[in-house]
Amino acid sequence: YFDNTTAVAYSSYGELLAVGGSDGTVTVFRVEQSGQACEVRTVSVAAAVKALVFEDLSRQLYVANENNMLVSFFYEVEDDMPVQRGVEVEDGTTVHNMCLSALAYSESANLVATAGIGNEIWVSNPLTGRGRVIRVRKATRILDLQFDDLSDSLTVFTDVGVELVAFALDAEHLPVFEARTVKFSALMKM
Repeated sequence: YFDNTTAVAYSSYGELLAVGGSDGTVTVFRVEQSGQACEVRTVSVAAAVKALVFEDLSRQLYVANENNMLVSFFYEVEDDMPVQRGVEVEDGTTVHNMCLSALAYSESANLVATAGIGNEIWVSNPLTGRGRVIRVRKATRILDLQFDDLSDSLTVFTDVGVELVAFALDAEHLPVFEARTVKFSALMKM
């Protein structure tokens, strides 16, 4: 069906599958019990797709594209167009172009994490658009992110290793990162 796939994501309940391509299209499928996939909708996000993540509470799909934009759209509303998103950080500024290559969503905390070139990770509450920035040590590129909803932590895969960052939520439902992180180092290089 696709020969230019660059990113794939499943919704948390496994009923939806999103496929992004190097041509800038994102297609959302509903996966039936039988295993059949029915196309829900296809949209253009203007540049090659780098990462995808479903955000279930507001029923949006977040997309990081090659033009370093974070865009989102309601995946079940046919006439909804992708909208560029930003993250409002502590000092009140809104960050739009973030050189993105990694996205993650925490269902239990309802947080979206975005990262890419550099050592900064923007973690935001998609309902408010507000967020916080955390920096990982010695990294020049963040390759992937993964929330662990059971332990309220974020696993960060970088060009220099893997870090586990713990957090708690404050009264504004924003992450407060703990000073303690665990850094994993490779035992041998391949």
